[in-house]
Amino acid sequence: MDLQGITFIVGVLTFSVALNLWLTFRLFRLVRLSASTGELPKPLPVGSHIEPIQGQDFIEGAAIDLNEPVNLAKVYLFLSSECDKCKSKLSEILNVLDATEGQGVNLWLISMESKRRVSNFLSSPTLMGSTIKVTEDEYDRVNPTGASPYYMFVDHNNLLQAEGFIGDENWISFTQQLDEAA
Repeated sequence: MDLQGITFIVGVLTFSVALNLWLTFRLFRLVRLSASTGELPKPLPVGSHIEPIQGQDFIEGAAIDLNEPVNLAKVYLFLSSECDKCKSKLSEILNVLDATEGQGVNLWLISMESKRRVSNFLSSPTLMGSTIKVTEDEYDRVNPTGASPYYMFVDHNNLLQAEGFIGDENWISFTQQLDEAA
């Protein structure tokens, strides 16, 4: 066998091991989340009180409390750099972020991934400026299923008004309201 063939085989094996590790850790996370109840985690029900989310700004590393300012509605977005569907939603999210300017709504992308990975994935300073890094426990508290591309609409009283996948009926209604307000 030539050197090129051996290199290819080693590359395929390395990729297989990396994929296996990623899947194993993902499964471990799901098992850990469901260990206390004996069932898979479910999304938070509409009407739930969402405790303020604490995290760090991805650009400066400063501590952020997403409950500030207190009298604004919030949109929390959960994306994953591993999700192809999430990547296809980035331009739409950027447009929505621009449309929320001055509308009494704060939009935040919430991630537990590394700064390097998120920066490569988002590739937009505007999106990076609206992204916070949270701990895995904090992430699991507000998004127990680990869903993405997922959103939560939280009112000014920190009550969950709607949740779902970006592109569903509630999301479309939200974007239409932003368009009408502009």
